[in-house]
Amino acid sequence: MTVKCFILEDQAPARRMIESFLARLPDFELAGAAATPSEASAALDAEKTDILFLDLGLPETDGFTFLSARENPPVVIVTTAFSNRALEGFAHGVADYLVKPFSFERFKLALERAQMALRARSDSSILPIPVERGVREFVPMSAILSLAADGDYVRIRTHEKNLHTLGPLSKWEALLPSPLFVRIHRSHIVNSEHISAAGSDFVEIVGQRLAVSATYSSALNSALAKRFDG
Repeated sequence: MTVKCFILEDQAPARRMIESFLARLPDFELAGAAATPSEASAALDAEKTDILFLDLGLPETDGFTFLSARENPPVVIVTTAFSNRALEGFAHGVADYLVKPFSFERFKLALERAQMALRARSDSSILPIPVERGVREFVPMSAILSLAADGDYVRIRTHEKNLHTLGPLSKWEALLPSPLFVRIHRSHIVNSEHISAAGSDFVEIVGQRLAVSATYSSALNSALAKRFDG
């Protein structure tokens, strides 16, 4: 299936470079391009787009401001001259962050990451987790054991490894389906399917004991009841 791409870039040379790179890849189709956010909004509203190449230094508004205002935006690849906003980009859930000038090989890698993000969107059982600049891991939700707050970050524990990603924990709580995932403490969310033992103030998950606070005990009891009733 052909992947439809749109370019929001106010500089014509950069726009032409992205267009020429896309033309070399038969699985990708240029659905349109715009120099201003208002033009892009109209075009994106009119036609479904899979991937958006987004510049940040735009007329009318900042690229991330534009992205925040979009409801159900495409998968985004940032293309910018500014290297210091990558962390902000991953907070917005972008698939990759390209700093100009970038090579064709780096461009192809960004598209591979964007395609993985597209597949994750179509499969609700897969969770894309940003782990470092330009890198996401796509993890089955069933493999996640627990999530723990760690300052501005969150540690996600799986069967195989621990992943360190941006927080806050409340953001991840909103992304994860309940009652499969339940908050047991201000610092912890657990996958109820992996609870092997539970007491009035603790749960055990694969050898790890975690505290349950009184605030969240009712939600935990409800999740466990649904697990065993279902």
